[in-house]
Amino acid sequence: MKNKQTLTLSLIIFLLFIMGYLVIFNDKKSSINQRKPIHNFQVSDTSSITRIVISDKSPSSVKLTKNTNNQWKINNTHNVRKNAVDILLSTLASMEMKSFVPKAAEQNVLKKLSTSGTQVKVYKKNRLIKHFYVGGEPQDLLGTYMMIHGSSKPFVVHIPGFNGFLSSRFFTDELLWKNRTFCNLSPNKIQSIEINYGNDLSQKGYDSFKIHKIDSKNYMIKKTEEKENYTRKPADFSKSEIYFSLFKNLQVEAFVNDMSQQKVDSILKKEPVFEITITDINKNINTLKAFYKKPKKNQTDNNGLPLKNDVDRLFALVNNSDFAIIQYYVFNNILKSKSDFYKSRRE
Repeated sequence: MKNKQTLTLSLIIFLLFIMGYLVIFNDKKSSINQRKPIHNFQVSDTSSITRIVISDKSPSSVKLTKNTNNQWKINNTHNVRKNAVDILLSTLASMEMKSFVPKAAEQNVLKKLSTSGTQVKVYKKNRLIKHFYVGGEPQDLLGTYMMIHGSSKPFVVHIPGFNGFLSSRFFTDELLWKNRTFCNLSPNKIQSIEINYGNDLSQKGYDSFKIHKIDSKNYMIKKTEEKENYTRKPADFSKSEIYFSLFKNLQVEAFVNDMSQQKVDSILKKEPVFEITITDINKNINTLKAFYKKPKKNQTDNNGLPLKNDVDRLFALVNNSDFAIIQYYVFNNILKSKSDFYKSRRE
């Protein structure tokens, strides 16, 4: 009987030990799980992201939304520049905690996050799946201060293998997010292309023209000042096809966001260097007016004389709304003359 009581008591003690261990283990596990989210900045499945809202203290904000065609839009208007959103999504998928913020620096980091930090909200459909703040960089520039919303603990976050900071990837300037494509039409989608030259290029032998696609095998060309059906000439098919193909993925270098409206207006009052008008088969029209840009400081020609204009870049007004910078290197190929499209005499 005594042995039976001893065995029962031992069993009870063993069960109590197991229960205590489980309670302590579960509490510890729960505590770990509660702490883990405060340094988990990563969104592993970026394909599920449908909206990203970035805002700063200026105040300025931008909303990036993915539509049903997987096309990203800025504030539900313009298309997003693909490489910019790709970099952002890659950052969200790859960044992770690098280290704790030293105790001595913690309050200073918290203060800067609250006064100048950038807020990032990531959504899956209408559900907020990640909400954090992005701050500055440690002195070694290897990482970025970040903090999860609702926490009071900042961390240094980085992308393993990348030696730099991440704050520059979370910006709110709409023009920097905007797709820089001026025209992205395949030849079979273009109805006509018109180029008008200012005095400078006209004096250098450039003739303004309008080239029009008649059907799948015929193009016609005329001077732009002539009436639509007056003295039109057949254009060489091969030359015309090659020319129309140049308007596939034609891009500006950048949109201008750091110039006063007064200066922009002053530039736009001058005669354009050239004007481009592209009409597609649905009668949609894209326009671009190019203007000379001042040269860089102390920039000279081959003879050492100061340059009058920048030889690499021009300003441009795109679709009568966006002010941009374009490169001669990109647009020189489309600056043709009417005679460039004449059929060969051998034909």
